[in-house]
Amino acid sequence: MSARRIQLVTPRRLLAAGLCCWVLMKGGAVCAQSQGSRIIEVQPVSMTARLLPARLGQWQLNGSVLPLSHAAFVSSHPERGQLLGEYGLRDVAIADYQRADGRSVRVEIFRLIHFVAAYGAYSLERSIQAQPINIGTEGAVESNRLSFFKGEYYVCLTARSDAIDSATLIELARRLDERIAPRHSEIPILMQHIPSESLLPGTQRFIAGPLALNRLLGPQEPYDPFMLASEAVEAALAEYQVGGVQSPLLIVEYHTPQLAAAAYPQVQRAIEALPEAERSRRLLKREGNYIIVAFNVNDRQAMQAIVDQVDYTPTIHWLKKSPLEMLRELQPDPEQISLIDTYLAAFAFIGLSLLVTITGGVLLGTAIFFWRRWRRRNWEGFTDAGGMMRLNLDNLLPPIDEDAVKRLPGK
Repeated sequence: MSARRIQLVTPRRLLAAGLCCWVLMKGGAVCAQSQGSRIIEVQPVSMTARLLPARLGQWQLNGSVLPLSHAAFVSSHPERGQLLGEYGLRDVAIADYQRADGRSVRVEIFRLIHFVAAYGAYSLERSIQAQPINIGTEGAVESNRLSFFKGEYYVCLTARSDAIDSATLIELARRLDERIAPRHSEIPILMQHIPSESLLPGTQRFIAGPLALNRLLGPQEPYDPFMLASEAVEAALAEYQVGGVQSPLLIVEYHTPQLAAAAYPQVQRAIEALPEAERSRRLLKREGNYIIVAFNVNDRQAMQAIVDQVDYTPTIHWLKKSPLEMLRELQPDPEQISLIDTYLAAFAFIGLSLLVTITGGVLLGTAIFFWRRWRRRNWEGFTDAGGMMRLNLDNLLPPIDEDAVKRLPGK
């Protein structure tokens, strides 16, 4: 005789059954949706390009926005790209906007590493004839060009039609300013140490590297005597009207006294190597971590009085990226929040579906197990159909009534 067995349902088997059910349901859904489906390729859009919409008031986007990485911008604009690269250029977005009357304006938005670099790029390309305007953190406008900086963005608008006046550029620039979210932005502290006496307005420049300095003052011999190629060195340049001539004044700030001590003898040797006539038109001074040099000096006494007005104020500099700046970079772009919410909602739905499927499978399996057990406990009959007999070892059958037992004849 063969024994009749009962297979008990364990929690591990219930969990496996639930997972199989969920996989089958998901597989069926995918198969059902695969008919007629299509693959959509998602192309990333740069944060800078998002600032240029299809329409800005009366201005309509002419064509499409051209996003360029730093390397691509250098490839298409070598000289300008290398200059802005000294300021930590990240990427660029270029677009042309046109009105119904046919007038057009080119908009260029440069994203740099921080607001100090953005101010430096803005000051480098700002014209001396430009008039200051209250757009962004600081702005300047001339007949056919307007520029401003805000946060790590430097924005430049150039009229491509002669009939566009400065008021039109200002109206378009204000709309762009509104699209840039409020960010920490201010004039670099070094620029605030430029003396104001006899200063020619609009000549203040922030220098981040030797290329920018050579462009403004001409090639320096030896190359880069001020060590401007270092990340821990920056400079401010301005021009003064002293003694009937224009005299540039350069203030180089070194973030550590060691750098200033190493650079000062190098600058001294560079000046001493000049011809006598040229050397007599230079003034050199070290003030704390500042090295101050005046060029094209005609009235040494008057220029020395201006140089002496430069006071060094100790400040804290992060030689690498500031932790606060790194934290700001981790914050999502407000225009990307909807996309992030979509991803989170999708994962939350999948997780909830998995949880409901597993829980439902466990509850259903448990209910079936106890229902079968209850049914067997309340089963009053017995059959050996199929030639099988069962040993009541687990006491699932009710007690046998001796009077109901059928016996063979003669027993």
